[in-house]
Amino acid sequence: MRIYSRFAFLFILTLNVVVSHSQDNKLFLKYSETRNLMASPFTIVIYTQDTTGISVNTDQVFHRLEKALDAINYYDADSEINEFCHQQKAGNWVKVSVDLLGILKRSKRAYKKSDGVFDVSAGRLIRFWKSKKVWDHPVDSAIIKSLKPSLSLNKLRFRGNRVKWGVDSVVIDIGGIGKGYVTDLALKSLRKYKYKRVLINAGGDMVLGREKPTGPWAIGVEMPGHTSLSNQSLALSHRAVATSGTTYQTIEIDGKIYSHIINPVTGLPVSHHSNVTTIAKCGWKADFYASYFSILEPEEAIAVANKSPDVEVLITFDKAGGVASIFSRGFSKYLKK
Repeated sequence: MRIYSRFAFLFILTLNVVVSHSQDNKLFLKYSETRNLMASPFTIVIYTQDTTGISVNTDQVFHRLEKALDAINYYDADSEINEFCHQQKAGNWVKVSVDLLGILKRSKRAYKKSDGVFDVSAGRLIRFWKSKKVWDHPVDSAIIKSLKPSLSLNKLRFRGNRVKWGVDSVVIDIGGIGKGYVTDLALKSLRKYKYKRVLINAGGDMVLGREKPTGPWAIGVEMPGHTSLSNQSLALSHRAVATSGTTYQTIEIDGKIYSHIINPVTGLPVSHHSNVTTIAKCGWKADFYASYFSILEPEEAIAVANKSPDVEVLITFDKAGGVASIFSRGFSKYLKK
């Protein structure tokens, strides 16, 4: 099972602790389990005073996540999300699962928030550019135009658990929102078992519940080429954090290096190089904003973040032969003192 994963620039600093005491000196035990989901390690960390049945409970949580991935795995030709795309040619109302409904609703919200810059219906375009890493010559504009989405996500209609779009030959790529959706689902599933002090790590994209017994979760920030941030970390709880970047994934076109991230509006790979870390109240928003801000120029992304009450961002980017970094207005409050 594969879902597109980006290179992660975040890491957990404190996973070696097994026993911890809260301020009122009550004993907490740490339970951690890692499985392979979405083509990368997926880790659940729990601090609890009662580990009775915890392995069975976490097994049920992982089964729930696998069920969701069966529905939204766009790399599986027989998945529900791809079957939904096939049925949309006729423009019929299609009954969908709770997970496909959830990802489609969030995708439409992200499309609106980004004014169409973030578009999960650009799958054909994305797969075209990622079919190879080196292009010997520029691609004809007519080809690019033919691959761009033909019908806006704003045309998606919802009626209970039924969805109608009416778009022909669409390919949905949820790579910029899927991990966030699944980490949110993991947090929700863990809460059913009364686990609140939790961390979910999907290959670097994380959702954090209540703080650990000793305080907020410490999440390291690793920004390639920027040594001043190499020892910096975030102090977080009840937040999600996600990353997106171009440092290790690029596309070469006619001798020029571009980002692997595709702008669905222009139909072309992004020409600037940046690494983005976002903090939001939930996983899907952190995931979406990390992708969206990677498409925008850094200064433009900061301006958008400063107008958005639900997200903060740190961007490191190439500037005049060196590396620069800029923060949104409220990002620094999450830096560990």
